[in-house]
Amino acid sequence: MYKDYDIPDYEMENAVRQAFCGLDLDCTHGGSQYNFVCPFCGSTSTKKHKHAYVYADKWIFVCYKCTPATSLINIFRRHKDRYGDIYRHLMFSIYGSENKRA
Repeated sequence: MYKDYDIPDYEMENAVRQAFCGLDLDCTHGGSQYNFVCPFCGSTSTKKHKHAYVYADKWIFVCYKCTPATSLINIFRRHKDRYGDIYRHLMFSIYGSENKRA
């Protein structure tokens, strides 16, 4: 569960796969860590030089080449031009659709 927003882990896992699967995504350490080529700095695609990680225990994104540790939700929110659909889906999973709001 993503504690700041009460987003279930399966929703966060789906978001990671949807956002980063085209970037040579690897799931390691029993699913607790994802490693891939950074979508922002384009760290090299060799296994040895993939600098971007998502740590699933707290859903933190970090690129050890260009981006300090920040929450995955903040990455999706800051880059809505690229991840807007994913961000909206995660927010709707918390609050429901706009039609349900009073």
